[in-house]
Amino acid sequence: MKSFKKLLPFFLIITLLSLKGWFAGKIIYWAYLFSLSFLFAFLLTPAARWIALKRKIIDYPDKRKIHKSPIPRLGGGAVYLSFVLVILYNFHFSLQLKGVVLATSLIFALGLFDDIKELPAALKLGVQIFAVLLLIHYGVVLSFPYPGFWWGKILASLLTILWIVGITNAINFLDGLDGLVTGLGIIASLFFLVIALESGQIYLAYLSIVLAGTLAGFLGYNSHPAKIFLGDSGSTFIGFFLAAIAVMGGWAENNPLVALGTPILILSIPIFDMIYITISRIG
Repeated sequence: MKSFKKLLPFFLIITLLSLKGWFAGKIIYWAYLFSLSFLFAFLLTPAARWIALKRKIIDYPDKRKIHKSPIPRLGGGAVYLSFVLVILYNFHFSLQLKGVVLATSLIFALGLFDDIKELPAALKLGVQIFAVLLLIHYGVVLSFPYPGFWWGKILASLLTILWIVGITNAINFLDGLDGLVTGLGIIASLFFLVIALESGQIYLAYLSIVLAGTLAGFLGYNSHPAKIFLGDSGSTFIGFFLAAIAVMGGWAENNPLVALGTPILILSIPIFDMIYITISRIG
């Protein structure tokens, strides 16, 4: 019976993969994407935990941390791999999606190296900015109302860098409690999903549901008491992707204020948390 329970997720994944053509174009396609993402993360997380324990990629307790015992910190590997596998198998790659996959892969790799051996802050910031420039090259950039002016594109690029790097680090800073960033990522993804569906942005809705499903599959291992942490590789990947989705979407027609305010409202918790932390440290 135990062996059957262990093998069941494998059988479900194989079944879903074989039924891709049947689900395509149907209204329940989102359920297929969510289920497949969930199952991949559910299966890959124990493997990531085992590798982390084997390779000593561990978050040890200290005075600044809440947990009392060493916890593996390679959960980001399971989240990233699950997400990418589902995207590669199910999506036709637009120019923007190519940029998102390349840039988020770079951010994940940066976070992974940081989890293994702490990297200098200046190096991390430089790589994050380069990743955003990669996004901009592939067309993921904030639209600016004055494109005719020579400085319009420059300002749009600078604001894109500020937004994506800011959100990436804000969500990373927030990753201090079991399941907090994972749960926040699910909620934010679902909000983007609903608004994307309402505004007819099906492509973005499907991308959002893949992240939500992946994080839902990981959440059981990351909830209190956590068996594995996201690590910087996971939290920065989540933050970077959510920030990129916010830039890719058109969140209101003919209303720049609503279009700007929607992603800020969805991601308000990490934004205000980062502002509070920054003011506290300055004070």
